[in-house]
Amino acid sequence: MLTLLIDFLTQYFVKLIFALIDNSPNWLGAKVFEGFSPRKTKSIEEILVDPKCGDQRMDLRDNRLLISSAFGSYFTGLLERDHSYVNLRGQVIVEATGFGSIQDPFQKIYWALEHSRGPQVILLAGQGGMGKSTLAAKIIRCLYSQGGIDVIIGDSAKTQEVNPVSGSIKSIDPAYYNVDTFIRRINQQLGLPTPNGRSIQTRMLSAIKDRLEGRRTIVVIDNLETMSKGADLLTAVRYLAGRDLRILITTRTISGLTENMLGLLLIKLQPIKDISSAQDFIRWHIVTHLGVHPDLSKLSKDLDNKKNIEKLIEKTGGVPLLIQLLVSDVARTSWDRLDKIPHLFGQDLLAFLYDERWEELDRLGDIGKVAQHVLAYVSLSQYEGKKITLNSILEWSKKSETLSVIQESIRILEQQFLLVNSDQKYGNYSIFPSLSEYLNAKV
Repeated sequence: MLTLLIDFLTQYFVKLIFALIDNSPNWLGAKVFEGFSPRKTKSIEEILVDPKCGDQRMDLRDNRLLISSAFGSYFTGLLERDHSYVNLRGQVIVEATGFGSIQDPFQKIYWALEHSRGPQVILLAGQGGMGKSTLAAKIIRCLYSQGGIDVIIGDSAKTQEVNPVSGSIKSIDPAYYNVDTFIRRINQQLGLPTPNGRSIQTRMLSAIKDRLEGRRTIVVIDNLETMSKGADLLTAVRYLAGRDLRILITTRTISGLTENMLGLLLIKLQPIKDISSAQDFIRWHIVTHLGVHPDLSKLSKDLDNKKNIEKLIEKTGGVPLLIQLLVSDVARTSWDRLDKIPHLFGQDLLAFLYDERWEELDRLGDIGKVAQHVLAYVSLSQYEGKKITLNSILEWSKKSETLSVIQESIRILEQQFLLVNSDQKYGNYSIFPSLSEYLNAKV
C-alpha cells in the first residue's frame, strides 16, 4: 500500500512540474532543463524523438510474409523505403489539445502513440494522393526502430484482381468489407481458430485481445472509406485498443467516424500551399528519383522561379502526388507543360494525367503495350502481397515473350512516374493505389 502511494505521489509531482514549466516563461523552462541535460537549452520536442526517426527502412526479411500478406507490397514497399516522407510546414494538422509545448505534428503523433494514456485510435484523413500511407509508414518505422511495437497486423480494403498477361481486371471481394470480415482477417493473421456457434464475433475479439495481451501492437486499417459502415468497424475494434494496442487508420472521408468516438486523435493532411514547402518537396522528389529519371536534374536550377512554382501549386491544388506527376512531365518536356493542363482538380486531374500516359503508351507500339502489361503484372503481384523485384519481372517477361523490350518499358514507366522502385540494386517495384483504381475503372 505504501509503495502504491509513493508511486502515485511521484507521478503527481512529475506532472505538476511539467505543467508549471509549460506555463512558465521560456527562460525558466530552459533553466530547469539545464539540470537534466548536457545541453543548456533542450526543448521537450528534442526530448521526445529525433525528427529523422522513421526515415530509415525496415528490414522485413524475417517477417515479410506476415506483413505483406496483410497489406500488399505497396504498403510494405513504403516500410522498406528510405526517406519516403517529407516533413512540410503546415501539411499535417493534429486536431487535438493537451500537448503542452509540443508544436511539431510528428512529435505529437509519436507522443500520442508512445504515451500510455495517449489516444488509442489515430485517424489519418485526406484525399487521394495526400500521403496518408506514406505518413503511416513513417510512424510505424519510427515506433519499430524505437522498440515501441512488437506486432503489426491489419489490412487494406483491396478491391481488384488483374490478369498479368491480358491486363484484364475484375472486381473481387476486398480483404475486408464489414466488421465481421475484418475481425476474421485479424483472427487468421494471429493463427487463431474460428469459433463455432453463437456470438462468434464477440468471442473472436476476446480471443484476439487475449492473444495480444502484453504485446505492443499496432493495428492498421487502410482505406477505411471503402467500407459502407466504417463507424461500425471503429466501434468494434475500439474494444481491442488499450495501453499496449493502438489502432492506426487511413481514410479519405471522416463523415460519421469522429462523432462520439472517445480516445480518437484526428490528423488531417492538407495540400501544399506555400512556395517554400513546394520547393522543398520538389527537391526531395529530384533526389529520390534522379537515378531512374536523369532529366529531373534539369529542374534544380528552375526552382527559384516563383512563378513556375505558383503555377504548379495552382494547377495541382497542392496535392503531393499530382505535383510529382507533373514535375516528372516538366522534366521530360518543359515548364510550358503546365499551360497545357486543363483546369481540373483532385481526382479529375489525376484521371486526366493517367489517361494521357495510357494514350502515350498506346502510341509507343510494342514497348508501350508491354509497359501496360507490366503495370497489370505489378498491380496483381502487389495485391497478392508479393515483393516485385527486377528478377521477378524478367521471369514474367520470359513467359510472356516480351524480354526484348522489357527494360525500355520499365524505363518509360519510371520516367512517367507510373512505376516506383525503392531498391536500385535488386528492384522493389510498386504502383500507386490510385493507379490500381484507375486500371480497374479503365477496364
